[in-house]
This record gives sequence, C-alpha cells and structure tokens, in this order.
Amino acid sequence: MIRWLLVISLLIAGGSVFADAANGTPGIGKKTINVIVINFDPILKRNSLTLRETMKWSDPHVLTQNMIDDIRRVSQGYVNYKVVETIEYDGYTQFRDGFVYSEDQFMDVLTHDHDKANSGMTSFKWLFAKFDLEKKIKDKNISEIWLWGAPYMSWDELHWKTPGDKIPYQTDNPWFYRPYDIPDVGRTIWIMGWNYERGEGEMLESYGHRIESVMSLTVGKGYGIASVHLITCGIGSRASMWISRRGGGRECTFRAQLQGRLRLGE
Repeated sequence: MIRWLLVISLLIAGGSVFADAANGTPGIGKKTINVIVINFDPILKRNSLTLRETMKWSDPHVLTQNMIDDIRRVSQGYVNYKVVETIEYDGYTQFRDGFVYSEDQFMDVLTHDHDKANSGMTSFKWLFAKFDLEKKIKDKNISEIWLWGAPYMSWDELHWKTPGDKIPYQTDNPWFYRPYDIPDVGRTIWIMGWNYERGEGEMLESYGHRIESVMSLTVGKGYGIASVHLITCGIGSRASMWISRRGGGRECTFRAQLQGRLRLGE
C-alpha cells in the first residue's frame, strides 16, 4: 500500500526498515515525527496586510493540518506528524549571495517584471542561524522542517541532508540528493518547501518526488527511478506504481499493484 512507500521515504535513510525486515518483525507500529513549521509571510507597509492576505492565497495553517491528516490517513495511522513549533516570520528570505528583497523589489518581481527575480536560492545556512534550528533540532527531537512562502522565495519542494552526506548508493542525478548548504546536525533532516500560492495537491505531489528520490538511492541503487506515478483516484483507494530503472545497459521495469498491501516483485 501507499503506506509502505511513505514508510520507506521516512525511515530508509536511517536503516530502520531494513532492520525490522532482517529481524522478522511483523509490523512497525506507529511513529511520531516532530516538525518545525516556518511561515514567511511579510506584513506589507502599503496596506498593513500580510503578503498572503493581499494576494488572497491559501492559508498555510489549514494546509499544514491537511497534510498531517492526509499522511496519517494514507499511512494507516503509522505516520503521525506533530508540529512542535510554528514560526511566523514578518520578512523575506536571504539568498546564498546575501541578497534580501525589499518590499518594493519583491512586489515588482511578483506582479510586474519576473525577469528581475534573483536567480539563486534561499540560504539554508542563513535559515539555520536565523532561527537557531540546530539547537531546536537537538532539543526538540526535530526530524523535519516545513517552509511556507511565496513565489520567488526560491527553494525546492524537498531537500534532505544526511550526516556526512552518506547515502546508500551514489548518483549523478542531483535531484535525488544534493546537500544544498544545509548544516550537518548529525542526523537526517528533511526540509519541505511549499508555496501558499498553491494548494494541497502540490504538497502531496512533493511527497511523490520524495519517495522517488529515496527509492532511487536504495532499491534503484543510485541509477535512479525514471518515473514514479501514483494514481490514487482519491486518498486511500487503489493505486498503481510503475518503476523504470536503467543501469548496466539494461532496463529493469516492474509494476506493483498497491491494493491492501504492497506486493513487491509482482
């Protein structure tokens, strides 16, 4: 079932799934995953409203709870996200080159001249220092950070950092794993990057790519899973997954029908 794909994406980097399988443990119970949510939603001087309110975009607080509920449901109660802190930031992100938008610059890029956008990315090194994330990760046993922001705040939909950048198999595909400038805190950290201009569908899609990344570096042995299509027809219903992998001059393709449980190799 989709549950097992989520389990793999959440745990396999740490070897927990392999350990349970090797020990013959029948089931892995439930897991609580602590999350920090950071919402970048500056209050505009021109109207005293937040950026999101001004643009009439989605409410990130509602979408955060929807994601928690969705993941709990599709994992059949296994994955229980717990938001231990929500940070509301009245400001813009800092880029790797030190650039920070002013309100006028940002609104000009957003509403008029997209070509003026900074071509870089938000600095995670800055993010960790700004919000004291390394200490909070250790003190509050944090595994994930969820970012909310607007277009042109410039992050990807998912980022992950493993201790020492160690991954099961090396890859030449930077979308499967690249360390960005995320500090090494001695444990695997996921940073999900979402956009409150969009909605729940895009959040769920980001998890499809997260699964693709982890499976490419595990069962894909670094060669990569060319495509993972999850056709759910509604959360919790029947789904199909096609996985294609090219390696050693040969193409390996299998289709797993996900109904009731994941039957690997069928």
